[in-house]
Amino acid sequence: MSRLLAIALVPLFAVACSCGSLRSRAGVPASLVCDRVTIATPTLADSLRQAGPGDCVIVPEGTYPGSFVLPPDVSLAASDGAMVVLQGDGRGAAVLTIAGGPRSTVMGLHINVTSGNGIAIEPGPANLIGVTVTGTTDQGQNALTASCTVSDCDQRQVVVKDSTLTSTSVGVIATGAWLRLENTHVTDMKGASLSAGTGVVATAGSHLSMADVTIDSNQNIGLLIDGADTRADIVGGAVNGNQGRGVWVQGVVSDGGVTVTVTGTQLSGNSLVGIGARGSSGLTLSGLTVEDTVARPIYLDISHSELAGDGVGLFAGSHDVLIDALAARRNSRAQVIADQTGANVKLTAPTVSDGQYRVVVQRTAIPVDVAPALVDLPGRELLVDGAPISAP
Repeated sequence: MSRLLAIALVPLFAVACSCGSLRSRAGVPASLVCDRVTIATPTLADSLRQAGPGDCVIVPEGTYPGSFVLPPDVSLAASDGAMVVLQGDGRGAAVLTIAGGPRSTVMGLHINVTSGNGIAIEPGPANLIGVTVTGTTDQGQNALTASCTVSDCDQRQVVVKDSTLTSTSVGVIATGAWLRLENTHVTDMKGASLSAGTGVVATAGSHLSMADVTIDSNQNIGLLIDGADTRADIVGGAVNGNQGRGVWVQGVVSDGGVTVTVTGTQLSGNSLVGIGARGSSGLTLSGLTVEDTVARPIYLDISHSELAGDGVGLFAGSHDVLIDALAARRNSRAQVIADQTGANVKLTAPTVSDGQYRVVVQRTAIPVDVAPALVDLPGRELLVDGAPISAP
């Protein structure tokens, strides 16, 4: 029997990856680097238990129920062009748990979450490419969690590329992790708890990097950046149509440098505030378009409420903030509002138009650096909601 025929007939077979024809017969994606290929059996968990560092486990088309653990430095991929579904077992464990390693890659899988997490990574590193995670939005479901508590988390990057996360309680939660999202879509998060319905959360000292990511149509906040040591770098992409705030930064503290940068991002149709910060410092917002923020009621007490829909909001002592080349338009109330801000808040070359107010500065002892001609005086103190948000 030829070696190629053996691969076709025996479901579980290991082969060296030096031969292109063998890779093709096994359905190995061209971009995957393997020392050895294993074709998974219907008992995928057993195939994973038998895999070693440098192995690639290739999964034929089909649905595989259960909870699966990817060993360190092992890659897991759908056979090229195949529809492969990992179906959660409803018992609360993550559908796929990854410890990670420099050669840990997951590619082309569909993850169906029935309870608990879709993919749980700790401590990393790992690469997820072309992965889809879907759920039923039950309370407690999260599409992806990335956690790290070891001493070298800054060397354990988790990269998620060309993926879609949809219809769970929370899309992404990074806790102390170094997480990069590229060309990924996070959408339609919902749930009954107060913290449910958020697209992406970075907290507890995480380092979040995003490029060309779309976060939209979530029941709560689009992107939450939380905690003194958390850092974020957002380039391009869009945060649109989220029923809570679009982007919310809270309690992020600068050590003299930049903590959060958001560059060239579109924020449209979010509610209450397009992008806002509470008690944070070291922010640089550059080249943003913030428009059509939807008004929502906020309450002073049971008898006193006000509709608020602001484009950019800086609250509760936020300081050392640079906003450059902002285009803010058609936001329901203020295009920019600075309420109780600290020192070194600067707006350079903003374009603000077509809302109730342009720039509003109130309850601020230290002047905001903005062209006086752009500042509107409502004649009263506007109600704001700068309260902290509970991170999931």
